Amino acid sequence: MNLPGTRQSLVLGVAAQVALAIALASAVVFAAIYSEVRHSTRALAQAAIDADLAGLVEADAAEGPAGLSRRIADRLAFSPGAGDKPYYRLEDSARRVLAGNLPAWPDARPEVSPAGQLRLGDGATVQYRATLLRGGYRLLAGRAVNGAEAWLARLAGLFAAALVAMAALAFAIGRAAGARLNARLAAIGVVLGAFGREGAPAAAPVADPGDEIDGLTAQINSLLERTRHLLAARQELSNIIAHETRNPLMHVSARIARARAQGLTGEVDQQLAAAQDSIRQLQRMLDALLDIAASEAQRGEMNSLPELDLAELARRLVELYQPSAEDLGLRLEAEIAPQVPMRGEPVQMSSLIGNLLDNAFKYGAGGGWIRIAVAPGPVIVVEDRGPGIDPALREGIFERFRRAARGGASPAGHGLGLALVRAVAERHGLTARVEDGPGDEGGRGARFVIA
Repeated sequence: MNLPGTRQSLVLGVAAQVALAIALASAVVFAAIYSEVRHSTRALAQAAIDADLAGLVEADAAEGPAGLSRRIADRLAFSPGAGDKPYYRLEDSARRVLAGNLPAWPDARPEVSPAGQLRLGDGATVQYRATLLRGGYRLLAGRAVNGAEAWLARLAGLFAAALVAMAALAFAIGRAAGARLNARLAAIGVVLGAFGREGAPAAAPVADPGDEIDGLTAQINSLLERTRHLLAARQELSNIIAHETRNPLMHVSARIARARAQGLTGEVDQQLAAAQDSIRQLQRMLDALLDIAASEAQRGEMNSLPELDLAELARRLVELYQPSAEDLGLRLEAEIAPQVPMRGEPVQMSSLIGNLLDNAFKYGAGGGWIRIAVAPGPVIVVEDRGPGIDPALREGIFERFRRAARGGASPAGHGLGLALVRAVAERHGLTARVEDGPGDEGGRGARFVIA
């Protein structure tokens, strides 16, 4: 069972599956071999017993029960090792024992010449065959097979050890091969993970002619190269648009400023002042659009972001906004954790918080109170006691050029501030939403949450 947040190893899983498959296949083969060897061993033992019994039957036919008893005694006198010790039992028609060393007759009918095994009190396992002789005599010949059974047990142990060794070897080979594969995949991961960072490797190594992994690596390298070209082209286009648009606007604004300095009449001066204000709004809108485009192009790409303390950044912004709040008669409260580490672009996160505060100052000033909270997660909350936002309009206010009226007030601005907030949030893997705020009798207020 993996702990939360730990990553499963595909390579180890495959190695384990290969080892299990080899173990199962080997177990089937070993079981078949063992069964065949066991059957052959018992068949050979039975053949030897049957041959011995046939010789005793011939002795009975030639010499009668007395001669048969002598033959049994002779064979017991020349008994081999304990592992192959012979066992006999000769009984007359009255079931009196005439010869042999078997303590008792097994549950076997001699008239059908049965074969079988029995276990004696001393632990000996005896394989036997019984038969019925003329005159109602019955004879049993057998042989201890403990030696053969012990040999079969050792063979089974050897098979089990070989099975474990083969599975372990298969797993070790699979793991070693997997480690090499992991190293190659890690090289690809390093290139992908560092994409966009300064000094990052441009491509992962590819062997020639290579295998399937090298083919995949080459395709990834090609995709990264095309992505770099696209990002460079986008940046160049943004720079061209900014340059070719800002410069004419700045020239026009400068000419208007020079014209106003000539001492024009009141009405003409007012018109030129309005034109200057429109140019400034157009410049701000252009900057916002470029910021939104840059944020959306880098959405979710976290590896190139530096570490920053969001709490410290928020405290500096609150200090900048505090004089403006006092001028407007607003109470600006801040609840900021001591430290809120995160990966983020400081300029973009400053723009996100600044736009939320600007929005609160613009629409929530009537409530006389604005609050900003920053907590680990990170979580950013900016709320006011203004007129609030109609629930039907809440999703739309994060779209470009969408300006929702609050409390009957006419929307102002170019409608890009909250669009930039959402773009920056998503670029950092966060979401932006708006809820009812802590409003009182003056209105329900609005609460913007980035989390």
